[in-house]
Amino acid sequence: MKAVFYGLRPVVTGLIVFAAIRFFTSGSGIGGVNWHTVATLLITGGALLGILKYKMHPLTIIVLSGLMGIVFFQ
Repeated sequence: MKAVFYGLRPVVTGLIVFAAIRFFTSGSGIGGVNWHTVATLLITGGALLGILKYKMHPLTIIVLSGLMGIVFFQ
């Protein structure tokens, strides 16, 4: 069972990335790059960096991302 979940992880990631690319290229996405887009990309990049490089706990990443969202979008 562990091997099945290990194999599904890249598939799920690929499906999410594909859906995001299709959403933004279909014209339904954001019309251009603005500060909301940049802030969202910074939060996402920071979360990925924290998980992959620094091996932070996912709950910590969620809390920090939420706090950064409040700071950027309040």
